[in-house]
Amino acid sequence: MIYSHFLFDYLTFEQKGDVINYLYNINNKNYLEEYIFNYINNNYFIEYTDEQYILFENKGEIGFYKKTNNDNNDTIWIEGENYLNELLETTIKQKYLYETEYIVSKFSQYIGYLINIHDKKNNSNILKFKLKFMKTIKGSGFLCEGHQKQFKLELINDFLFKDVDEDILSDSYIKGKPKQICMLIEIIFRHFDNIKKELINTINGNELKNNKWFLNPIETIVNKKYKQLIL
Repeated sequence: MIYSHFLFDYLTFEQKGDVINYLYNINNKNYLEEYIFNYINNNYFIEYTDEQYILFENKGEIGFYKKTNNDNNDTIWIEGENYLNELLETTIKQKYLYETEYIVSKFSQYIGYLINIHDKKNNSNILKFKLKFMKTIKGSGFLCEGHQKQFKLELINDFLFKDVDEDILSDSYIKGKPKQICMLIEIIFRHFDNIKKELINTINGNELKNNKWFLNPIETIVNKKYKQLIL
């Protein structure tokens, strides 16, 4: 079911608005609807005083939907204005900004994340999956699709599944499939983050249990904006 998180995050801001206006007015949700509803609530929902908001990435910035009701008392999410960035700044930082100690102790050696990139060829903004090697403080992450095939093999076989005796993927299997393999890698990072899979990492003789694997688009925007992470 983690694939539904993957699909949802790549929707446009307007499409996500349609989804929440649908989901928040269903009393008897099916399993998939409930799963996506919980994902949105856990990752993108915030409250400020008596108001409720949902935050989504919108062309590299934070976009807002504000909860209101129509004359029939149906829940309606309407697009919020830019002033909300300042009004909700403290609340947003409390939810999404990671402390340095947490980054050092909990972030995996590689962290996956979604970031908005301007596509000059098509003159459009698109979300791309990137990876960052956390042992290197300087330098931003790198696009998965553009990286070497051998790296992707090693990432899957020797890092993500290093506790498995046999290789998960072979060289011949991933040949000519950069986008598909990066989709697989992103879904694995999402899954590990969802189940809080622990990876033992030793720094200066201290054994740390890393269990943070993935940043959603809002986490990416906030931690980049306040310079907690170079992404």
